[in-house]
Amino acid sequence: EHYKVGQKPAEQEVIFKRMACNFVRLLTQVPHTQKDRFFDRFHSIMANGVFVAYRVALPESEAQFDEKFRSDLCRLSAYWTTGADIGPS
Repeated sequence: EHYKVGQKPAEQEVIFKRMACNFVRLLTQVPHTQKDRFFDRFHSIMANGVFVAYRVALPESEAQFDEKFRSDLCRLSAYWTTGADIGPS
């Protein structure tokens, strides 16, 4: 079975809340002098982590996890963490 957005809204809500809480915790723990440097790279690191998690958790869907998927994850994570749309890569 392939996962589809909205298929498991309760689980999705739990995951999104956890992500938001952890992001705020991370934001408050990075030293002020390092915030710009850290968050310039954060969206890319987060997207790659999510990409790997998808491939490990859903091996039957691996064909869907191509470079476009990776690029879309990076764009989405940049938007979530900065509010900026970095455009297609």
